[in-house]
Amino acid sequence: MQQNTPEWREFRRNKIGASDAAPILGISPYQTAFDLWEEKVFGRERETTQAMARGTAMEDKARHVFERMTGIAMLPKVVLSKKHEWQMASLDGISLDEGTFVEIKCPSHEVHKMAENGEIPPYYYSQLQHQLCVLEVKMGFYFSFDGEKGAVVEVTRDEKYIDDLLAKEEQFYQCLINRDPPALGERDYAVQETSDWIKLSEEWKVVASDLKSLEKKESELRKHLVDLTNGKNSKGNGILVTRSNPKGSVDYGKIPELIGVDLEMYRKPSSERWTIRSTKN
Repeated sequence: MQQNTPEWREFRRNKIGASDAAPILGISPYQTAFDLWEEKVFGRERETTQAMARGTAMEDKARHVFERMTGIAMLPKVVLSKKHEWQMASLDGISLDEGTFVEIKCPSHEVHKMAENGEIPPYYYSQLQHQLCVLEVKMGFYFSFDGEKGAVVEVTRDEKYIDDLLAKEEQFYQCLINRDPPALGERDYAVQETSDWIKLSEEWKVVASDLKSLEKKESELRKHLVDLTNGKNSKGNGILVTRSNPKGSVDYGKIPELIGVDLEMYRKPSSERWTIRSTKN
């Protein structure tokens, strides 16, 4: 499958790729786990930044420079994990014997200097460990290219890191297939400080507090009124108290004919829902 095509982007929506690792771990400077979930669930495409466009344009040249520096021929390829059906990696280059790979970056001057010193930013390191996991190989290469010169950093498997990464990726995947958003982090909230926001939020807090008190009182009165009915539908002084016995919901997991059946295709479209609650600060 060719990378950066509509088909490739659609395919990635139901998979966890290498570039998803950093947002899932909460270490990406560019995207949060919630952003990633929305992108995959709703098919929202990320805006192509100038840096991203530069990297794509320079990738072929960078790969050729890497091949000259290392003597290892590399071909781009999309690889699926043999152990985890939800895991994939879109590789900038994989060796002909598929024993190693290269992840190419055309980063800022500061990040390129890190590579020259043998260092890899944490958000790129997570991507490489994901790729090592998918390929089930022992080592790969991080290649930083500044447009003329390249810096090669060898990366080996970190089993403890991969175990933690796998656990968090699988947890995110469950959020994905269940259409259940992951917990919001601090960076998922836009801070609102306008006078209109402050005025309306103060009014809401007063109303919400009164409403909560009224709901508690209503629940107590409801219980007392039901007790007075002696189990009979009742009316008096302008109110009706009526008993009903609605059916319980169907436990689809206990229907033998549905065991192993993917019910996602029958799910209705999701609807937007907003929740407002008070915080401590």
